[in-house]
Amino acid sequence: MPSLDPSTTLSTASLVIAMEILWIVIWVLVVWFIIDLVRVQDVIARMPQDEQDRFLVGTPLTPETREFLHRRLYFPNSSRRFLLVLVLVFAIGIFSKLLGL
Repeated sequence: MPSLDPSTTLSTASLVIAMEILWIVIWVLVVWFIIDLVRVQDVIARMPQDEQDRFLVGTPLTPETREFLHRRLYFPNSSRRFLLVLVLVFAIGIFSKLLGL
């Protein structure tokens, strides 16, 4: 039976712990980014139409262009809530798996 070198075992364990911490940090940043994205969309949705136009492109838009951009860039309120719940459930699952719970 080969003998295990304690320094090799310790460095391998340290690497595993560092990778686990890195994945936790990455998932925290991903969840934070998605929540901020939804919050920014809420703020933009509360603005008057002309301010939304200035925020998006800097100039007033035609009604057709505004409707096109609105359909492509914004989630409805119910979808935003669903996205937040989905992200939180996914994050809890990932964190519990990473922490071994």
